[in-house]
Amino acid sequence: MDLYEVRCFLQSVQNNGLRWTIYNSNVLSDGTYSSNTYGYDALKTDIQTKCQGESFKRQFLGAIRRMYEEEQESEEGNNNSDDEKKK
Repeated sequence: MDLYEVRCFLQSVQNNGLRWTIYNSNVLSDGTYSSNTYGYDALKTDIQTKCQGESFKRQFLGAIRRMYEEEQESEEGNNNSDDEKKK
C-alpha cells in the first residue's frame, strides 16, 4: 500500500465491486466475468490505465512543486544578498 499505483488499483477494484473468488482466484470479478468478458476487459483496462496515469500526474506535480520551492529558495537567497550589500 506504500506505492501509489498499488493503492489506486486496490481502491479502484473495491469501488467497482470486484472481488477474488474461491472458484477462480486468478480473476477479479463482480460475478459477471464469464457472461460479459468484453465489459470485464474494458473495466480492467480502465482501472489499470487510470492508476498509471494518476501516478504520472503525481510525479509531474511533484517535480513542479520542487522546481517552485527551489525558485523560492533562490529568490530568498538573492534578497538576503541584497540586504547585506545595503549594510
